[in-house]
Amino acid sequence: MRRALTVLVAAVLLLAAAALSGCGHAEFESGSAPDLPRLVAEAGLVVLDEGSAENRYPGGTSGAWYIIGHEGSDEAEAVVSVLRFESRRDRDAAYRQVMHRMGRRLPHVIVYTAGDAVVQVGRIGDFGTVQDLNEALLDAGAQ
Repeated sequence: MRRALTVLVAAVLLLAAAALSGCGHAEFESGSAPDLPRLVAEAGLVVLDEGSAENRYPGGTSGAWYIIGHEGSDEAEAVVSVLRFESRRDRDAAYRQVMHRMGRRLPHVIVYTAGDAVVQVGRIGDFGTVQDLNEALLDAGAQ
């Protein structure tokens, strides 16, 4: 009886350890962030400029920024950043930090989670552009 109880307790502990080892570290599918240039084009807008950025958040893997405008215009209507992460836990923690900063200093920024990324739309020059971006991001599964 004692041996059976010991085996049962060991089995429960192994199952608990296996379940907990993956908690908060669910990996994303490769490339699960939205393809922003494609979404921008589908929204009838253009990427005027783009580049990479350092992602300083814990678990951040990469970052990119895009300046969005209208076809035939050099005027920036929005700046979008896409910060990618290793896990949902890291992505969601960064999302909460960005939302906290917004309440303090960033009143004209819209923040989404999308796949393995936190997407920020800011420096808004035209709310119609932002509405078009919003619809494209939501259609692509951003929240």
